[in-house]
Amino acid sequence: MSSSNLTIVSLPGGTLRLVNKDDASNTVTTIDSADVIEFKRKRLNRSRPDTSVLDCLLGDTTNLKQLIADYYETLFCQTWSLEATVDNLAKYDLALFDKLLVEGAQYRITELQRDPKADEHKLKAWEIQ
Repeated sequence: MSSSNLTIVSLPGGTLRLVNKDDASNTVTTIDSADVIEFKRKRLNRSRPDTSVLDCLLGDTTNLKQLIADYYETLFCQTWSLEATVDNLAKYDLALFDKLLVEGAQYRITELQRDPKADEHKLKAWEIQ
């Protein structure tokens, strides 16, 4: 288990768990449209990556750096994120990195907060193909 892929998650009962992001669930939870209170979908545009780490390679890395930067920009201009509020905590047992089906698209949860007072999940997720 790589330490760079670890994160801490809070279970509904308040227990903290150290989990490996690579061991994400592949079960898809379908969210009913009637339970979606807020739905914001936006494209993930990112700045050009820092390719200076490639300077340690022998030879001229200019072309390689350009190819990587172009690929990175193309990848993220096609990637969408979701910010949503989902009603009814008891109906959906959601956890970090779970897959969701919302409005016909699949997403992987990257941030999750439970609000027991409002009986809602607030989440952020990345669309997956």
